[in-house]
Amino acid sequence: MPLESLTCTSCGSTKVKEVKPETYFCDHCETVFKHVDQHKLLVEHAAIFCSCGKPVEFQCTICNLSMCRGCDAYGCTGSMYSGRGVGIHTVGFGYVMTSQSNWYSVIAGHLYLPLRKPDPRPIIPAAKLVRFLPLSNGARNHYCWKCVAAVVPTAVAAITGDDMCIQYDCGNVPTAQCDSCLAYCCRDHIYDNPSAFIKVWNAPADKGALIEGPLGELCGDCNTSRWSLKEEVIKQVANLEKFKYDYYFHASHDKKWNTGLPPTRKQLKLFDDAKVLSAQYAHEINQKLMAISSEEVLKRRDASDSTVSIFDDRASTAPSAAPSVNGAL
Repeated sequence: MPLESLTCTSCGSTKVKEVKPETYFCDHCETVFKHVDQHKLLVEHAAIFCSCGKPVEFQCTICNLSMCRGCDAYGCTGSMYSGRGVGIHTVGFGYVMTSQSNWYSVIAGHLYLPLRKPDPRPIIPAAKLVRFLPLSNGARNHYCWKCVAAVVPTAVAAITGDDMCIQYDCGNVPTAQCDSCLAYCCRDHIYDNPSAFIKVWNAPADKGALIEGPLGELCGDCNTSRWSLKEEVIKQVANLEKFKYDYYFHASHDKKWNTGLPPTRKQLKLFDDAKVLSAQYAHEINQKLMAISSEEVLKRRDASDSTVSIFDDRASTAPSAAPSVNGAL
């Protein structure tokens, strides 16, 4: 802007001179004032369309990237995609879906449909990762996939450092430890030792005996293995199923069975006999179950067809998002 058109902000005189960039001195009233030439300002306009081609609706809370609803990680990890998780492919550490993969993947910053087949590449669910992103004063947050992928090392450190539940789809703080594999889980994913109950069908609740099991609190995979072992032991006990069927058959075919009348002496005798036999069978089964060690549970777990397994290669590769997440196809 020519100085002739610039006037003093105090007296209006045109007798001004520039003493340093964007700073001027008035010779008339000796005022020093600032002035920015509006013609030199660079104006940045927010993008109208997301990089995927859809209209922009949000900006990333962290990096201010303009994005559409489909590229907003917050929406994809919330109710909008409930039951259809988004997995960030990783290196160094992650969860491998050994059965059909129903997870959306992120490639070059955009969502891609599930493979619908087993995927050998490790992932960390986005819902687990967003727990490590900052909140903006309680308002709804919006995150681009690049910012979500950036917290993979932090999330892995929390998972392996027992600061986050080991369950692949859970972001809660762990509150208990599996007595078998020693993994840390939250209370929602740790299971108390469940009991099986031996009794005749339709017999009163007190006419039976409990079957306990080995160990105490187990994570989901170890608990499944424990039940598998328990069922095998129960099947090994001779005549157990025959006992349950025989007593059911004799009791249910009594002509006064479903009349609503009090049980007959015959029925009560059958139930009392059944209770004695139930206790005998339960004792035999419990003795076998208590001999099962945590090593046997882990061996069964490793041999099972679990739908999720943990990939851990931190010894040779630092955990991070896979290059394909932010890079090209």
